[in-house]
Amino acid sequence: MLADDFFRLAHDDTSGELRVHAQAAGWGLAAALLGELLYAGRIRITDSLVHVAHPAVPPADAVAHGIFDQIVAERTRHTVRTWLTFLSDDGYEQVATRLVREGHARRKASRFLFVTWSTTYVPVDMKTAAWPVVRLAMGLRQRTPLDEHDVFLAGLAEATGLDEYLIRDADHRDWARGYLRHLLSTVAAPAAELLAHTRAAVGNALVAHHT
Repeated sequence: MLADDFFRLAHDDTSGELRVHAQAAGWGLAAALLGELLYAGRIRITDSLVHVAHPAVPPADAVAHGIFDQIVAERTRHTVRTWLTFLSDDGYEQVATRLVREGHARRKASRFLFVTWSTTYVPVDMKTAAWPVVRLAMGLRQRTPLDEHDVFLAGLAEATGLDEYLIRDADHRDWARGYLRHLLSTVAAPAAELLAHTRAAVGNALVAHHT
């Protein structure tokens, strides 16, 4: 699943610690969840609005099904940014719970200053957790074709600041970054619009965080 791969991309494959700011991860996961529905043909994006595709057949996955039902239930068509904002609130927990349920992660609770509890989702299998980074990094370094799932995933990495993890070991970083730009130029308009809104949301959130 697209959101599962982005979750893995956004976390250390051993400790489960976030590689980016939590808000950036939240926006990225929200976009990945919408991306799952978009690439499955369950929704359409036109003029920055999210539409239900017809016939309205819900996806089999429980998380995707729940989000699809929420979109269907809305009488008003909402903007991409509205849905990103909505899903960024609990999308992280939804994806994390899906990974735990499917045996890919385990919850680890930590206590700080005897008061605050923090939950980390530790990968069960390091190779599986590392695979999205390895796969995308290899593709960018070698400039090999990527399928639309991975191109969109690379776009999410670029939108959230995770692209540095994909090119940091490249012999020629400029080449790898240039190839990433080329790949993103091939993204279909609806997905490109979703990435653009994600990039803007992350940028605004990080500016607000530092002011």
